Amino acid sequence: MIASADGSPLIEYPVSSQVNNYTLAKIKRSDFRDDFAFGAATSAYQIEGAWNVGSKGMSIWDVFTQKQPGGIADGSNGCVAIDHYNMFREDVTLMKKLGLNSYRFSIAWSRILPGGRLCTGIDKDGIKFYNDLIDALLTAGIEPYVTLFHWDVPQCLEEDYGGFLSEKIVKDFCEFAEICFWEFGDRVKYWITLNEPWSFSVQGYATGAFPPNRGKHPTTTGEATTHSRLHRGRSRHHIACKYGDPGTEPYRVAHNLILSHAYAVDIYKAKYQEKYQNPVIYITENGVDEVNDKSKSGAQCLSDEMRIHYFQDHLYNLKQAMNQGVNVKGYFIWSLFDNYEWAAGYTVRFGIIYVDYVNGRYTRLPKNSAVWLRKFLTKKVVNPANKEAEKADERRKRLRSG
Repeated sequence: MIASADGSPLIEYPVSSQVNNYTLAKIKRSDFRDDFAFGAATSAYQIEGAWNVGSKGMSIWDVFTQKQPGGIADGSNGCVAIDHYNMFREDVTLMKKLGLNSYRFSIAWSRILPGGRLCTGIDKDGIKFYNDLIDALLTAGIEPYVTLFHWDVPQCLEEDYGGFLSEKIVKDFCEFAEICFWEFGDRVKYWITLNEPWSFSVQGYATGAFPPNRGKHPTTTGEATTHSRLHRGRSRHHIACKYGDPGTEPYRVAHNLILSHAYAVDIYKAKYQEKYQNPVIYITENGVDEVNDKSKSGAQCLSDEMRIHYFQDHLYNLKQAMNQGVNVKGYFIWSLFDNYEWAAGYTVRFGIIYVDYVNGRYTRLPKNSAVWLRKFLTKKVVNPANKEAEKADERRKRLRSG
């Protein structure tokens, strides 16, 4: 059965019959090809922790959260996050128990290249960590999907030439990408160059809600409201931005992100991919958050029927699009775990796995959405009309190993 980090079993909490019927009526695993990628997604800074282990360098998020905690809703940081660096083997076991066949994660640039550039040396501890993670995934029958850049620019490059404000970063990014292709490409066949470049450009260089905290500080209530509504830009209050020109800098950053993507793809196609196939669509991130309400009981924290409905609706409509010829090959929920949610800190929860931030062990517990996902991925569909409705207490079963 699925167990927490301390070895204690995790209990399967009941999913309401209304939700269960909705699932059966709308969508099922067999509606998708057997080779369809059903996965979950995370990112390095949000879950790994171990911010200064080995020779790892500082990222812009390390510096921003530690030196300007006022920019984070709860003043927190990702120095420990959910301790995935030390708990990745247990986390892979959770993925296997859920029935996932794919997992998307990001590689921290400064964990591979502490100085941001190849000429400054490679951190072998960082290489080993990702090698061990990839090997554990493959042993569990889970396909790794790797994101190269999920917003964590090495701080040294930010200080040297302004990070993505300068075209100099294209060369450094390509060096980082090629190291990853070389070290991990024998086992990793699916690469994602950039995560949400729009969010990185706007939040970092227009609103200043993300590092490097450049842009225009809101001067009116209307501007503040607009800033707070932008994707993942929520914080307790807006700290003053550091210089910058929000009228031009987001476009310069976006331009250099596009160049970095294009050159990295060319390197991969020329050196590491034997045959280029027609591109297909992967939904690499789709999820919904909830407020981290500390007044809730343990059972209440695991009740997230709204998230189940969210996934059901998206999968149903995704299948309708596929029926009309859209070539979608995979769907990754966001997120596998509750984690550090950027400017929102730990004030919101995106995960299907609940993480206890208080007990010091970062215990993982499956929410109802995790129970639903496991049933969706691993169990045959049974028409509820052919059997009597079960009582809620009879559906409180432990998640058992396959």
